[in-house]
Amino acid sequence: MRGDNMNQKKESFKSELVRLPGVSAVSIGYGFPGDAVAGDEIIVPNKGENRTQSAT
Repeated sequence: MRGDNMNQKKESFKSELVRLPGVSAVSIGYGFPGDAVAGDEIIVPNKGENRTQSAT
């Protein structure tokens, strides 16, 4: 998701998506598949704790 307006409404957007038939979970990301990665990290849930993982 890009843009300030989308970022401010991300939780509302996720709530609407998960209500669709066949959708069991929703996540939000910044880039698109194939975009160049700038060394950012992602948060990975692991046994009740979150850990960071390099996205490169």
